Amino acid sequence: MMTKIKALFIPLMMTLALAGCSSVNTAANSSSADPSAPATAHTLLDNVEDDLLDARFFLGNERFDNNTKALFGAELSSLSDGGTICNAEGGYADEVTVLKFKDDTDGQALLEQHLESRRNTFRDYRPDELAKLDKAKILEIDGFDVLIISDNADAIEAAMKG
Repeated sequence: MMTKIKALFIPLMMTLALAGCSSVNTAANSSSADPSAPATAHTLLDNVEDDLLDARFFLGNERFDNNTKALFGAELSSLSDGGTICNAEGGYADEVTVLKFKDDTDGQALLEQHLESRRNTFRDYRPDELAKLDKAKILEIDGFDVLIISDNADAIEAAMKG
């Protein structure tokens, strides 16, 4: 019984920690339409369209900043840019996270740890989401370490690569 309570509590806390921030004005923070402009978390994630990814959080947003260490194991001061889009209600494992580090932090290793944490959470909470987690992608795009958890991971990767 305690395991089930913990399994329900963790996604709820993640959702509550990040909820309420999806109204961040991404247009004001996005780079210009100039294709030669360097990629930002906003420009990468603005290319992602998925019905299950309905909440957006970026570096500089209080909720993202306050939860970076807990969710990704990264010190906020080590990031130069970052963002996450996920399911606002937390009922689905779908997530796309992009992190760009100022230093030689192994962002892909941190994202792998985050992915394993998500697997552990959903194993008891929503086992039907495990197949999605097992097919997750961790890669590098335009200097960002990227985690894609979605049934549409290939299409999302293609959209982010433009």
